[in-house]
Amino acid sequence: MLLPPEVIYFINLIMCYGARSGSSGTNHEGVLTTTQLKNSFAYPFYREICTVITVALTAYTGAIGFDESTGRALVQTETAIGYEIQDNELQQSLLIRRAGEPYDGLKDTYFRRHGNVDGFLEMETRVFTEINRRRTDWSMASETEIVIRNYYLIMNRVTELTKLKGESKGKYGKFKYLYYRGEVNIIRRYPHQIL
Repeated sequence: MLLPPEVIYFINLIMCYGARSGSSGTNHEGVLTTTQLKNSFAYPFYREICTVITVALTAYTGAIGFDESTGRALVQTETAIGYEIQDNELQQSLLIRRAGEPYDGLKDTYFRRHGNVDGFLEMETRVFTEINRRRTDWSMASETEIVIRNYYLIMNRVTELTKLKGESKGKYGKFKYLYYRGEVNIIRRYPHQIL
């Protein structure tokens, strides 16, 4: 099907990170180089279609969600993307496994010896209480307490990052692509800036 060239088409690319450059850790609210702008998914996609039909494209820098009450797009903030990168690095590192394996081993051993984990859970609660009281000196702690503490600290960080990486805003992270006089022009809508 051929599309009439005299009609302007508006495409909203509802795709997570469509306008994000290949250097995902770069703050997309700051200064972006031409190379960074061109190595997003949206740029080459738009470049291919803009010379064939008259089209304006909108793409987003973060994960996309929707406000159920308004139907408007919500876009993951730059701060949240930073937390997501930290979370991904933590998940890929061996820290979770290094903390989890000894913890699981202790819990299993306790269960085999006692037929339940009630005493282990009481010990765990005591360690959590000490952490919440901001205990800093663990030099006299037992090996079991250290294992529980390490596991708790890692899992607490995972939980914290999971919450932080979910921050989204409306009217955020939006890039518009327009073709004018033989060039692709990119306008960052939030905050507004012609790139």
